[in-house]
Amino acid sequence: LRWLTSEVDGPGRYQITVRVTDNGLPPLSDEQSIWISVLETNEVPRLAPISDASLDEGRLLEFAADARDTDWPANKLTYSLEPGYPPGASVDPVTGLFRWRPGPAQGPSTNSITLTVTDNGAPPLRASQTFTVVVNDTQSDFIVLCGITNVLAGEAGSVPIQLDTRADLRQLAFELRLTGNRLLDLQLAPVSGDVATSLQPLGAGRWRCQFDAAQGQVLSGSLTIGNLMFSTEPDPRSEVITIGMGGFEAVRSGGQVITHGQGRHGLVFVIGDQPILYVGPESAHPLVLYGRPGHTYDIQSRSGLMPSKSWASTRQTRLDGTYAILERPLPAEPIVFHRAVETPDERPTLEIRRSTAGQLELLVAAIIGREVVIESADGWTPDATWTEEKRFEVEHGIEIIQINPSAAIRFYRARIE
Repeated sequence: LRWLTSEVDGPGRYQITVRVTDNGLPPLSDEQSIWISVLETNEVPRLAPISDASLDEGRLLEFAADARDTDWPANKLTYSLEPGYPPGASVDPVTGLFRWRPGPAQGPSTNSITLTVTDNGAPPLRASQTFTVVVNDTQSDFIVLCGITNVLAGEAGSVPIQLDTRADLRQLAFELRLTGNRLLDLQLAPVSGDVATSLQPLGAGRWRCQFDAAQGQVLSGSLTIGNLMFSTEPDPRSEVITIGMGGFEAVRSGGQVITHGQGRHGLVFVIGDQPILYVGPESAHPLVLYGRPGHTYDIQSRSGLMPSKSWASTRQTRLDGTYAILERPLPAEPIVFHRAVETPDERPTLEIRRSTAGQLELLVAAIIGREVVIESADGWTPDATWTEEKRFEVEHGIEIIQINPSAAIRFYRARIE
């Protein structure tokens, strides 16, 4: 008796009857039955070869591993990555979908990755394929960001220096470059005992900044690593100081030197007698007005810089502090230029707004102690009749007047009595 079993026969139990017959007269026969048990033998799953790959930092590597189980019925397959795979790489345990988007600090590098598929047979069997992924260094390994601040001329101030990196840095150094000579007595102060700082002059307007992590610590993630402190001299001139950075060099915890860094410059607005109008970097590009507290500024605009174009007043703003953010657009021209002009202190300013409760109100800015008269009219013509609405003495520099809503259109004005 000979039987070559196949995959579909096990596991199973089969009854076989063997009969023997002679050729006598008459023929006689006899038979016996036996039971044969076919055991299940687990086969190693098959995993197709995986091709090597090369990609830039920030690009996505994605593919589905091709694996099959030859057992019948087929076993359940589970995918995994062997230890030593790069951070961020993953494989879906059910579908075998491999994904990896190398970060800014993961190139240049050559990465050997082993992907394994395991069945749930008895005993479980596995198959593996090893492939290589080369990551090109195309993104900044770290970004250094310098803050923005404003000071009145003659006052001291500081700007924060922040680091954003996925690398494990034990040291960071770069060159600091300042425009102008308004910032004096520069110092680089650490924010904690985990970071040591040093500031070394290199020449006119240039310094070398260095940050060293404490023993056993690393500089990693998004964190503030220091404050650049300075003083200014009293000066009637207003000026914008740019804090630029370059010549980056960092050392990782393993001793690897990396120089692929990026800096985002900082700004210091030194406020003298002139206001400064700045276009913010946000997507809405708001206007930021820098000036002296208690002073009133007229924001003007026009569509071109030719002498034939006249400046039109768009709003007046009285500063409680040293700056105010003015939402845009002010006029609706496709291209527009703005400027800020300080208005005489004797002239009151009037602004209408809607409070958080939804009520209309007037903001009146005038010199403390002056008597202000609020008047209204139903038109803006030379022969309009103005009616006194309220008379008061300014106590706080800015007063808020509630407006009673009505269906009619009203115009308001303020004057000093």
